[in-house]
Amino acid sequence: MKGGLKIQDDLSITPAANLPDGWKWRMYDDGSGGLYSPENKCVVDVDFATSEYCHQGKWHFMDGYPYETISQSDFMDDMEKYVRGILKNEEKRLKTLSTESNETNRPAKKKESILAVIRKNRELINLKYSQQKGQVTKETDRPLKSNEAR
Repeated sequence: MKGGLKIQDDLSITPAANLPDGWKWRMYDDGSGGLYSPENKCVVDVDFATSEYCHQGKWHFMDGYPYETISQSDFMDDMEKYVRGILKNEEKRLKTLSTESNETNRPAKKKESILAVIRKNRELINLKYSQQKGQVTKETDRPLKSNEAR
């Protein structure tokens, strides 16, 4: 593979040309390797010696096998474009979920603030009732004396 950073005698790492920063190809001299995410998770395993790749746990032959084979650079380019499409779809899905979440949370926040007001009013009502009955004062939380109740 051209332009790869040689990590070991038989391993090179090359940034993915069509993906965001952090995506990279880890390729061994024997033609095996994979496309890795920024989190260092292998997304696609490849074996150019056998013209196979593994995606989502299933091994497949590359396009045209066994009569013609796709070049390593063409395969890598195609796979990067495929993954980029998945990333764009996921980004759109997350934006949609975020928008829906914001819209559904607005009523919940409003409801929470209304409940807070109700609770506060209920506490005030209970406090006034308690004071009228001679139970406690707000300032000291002590029982009221009979002459303090009114």
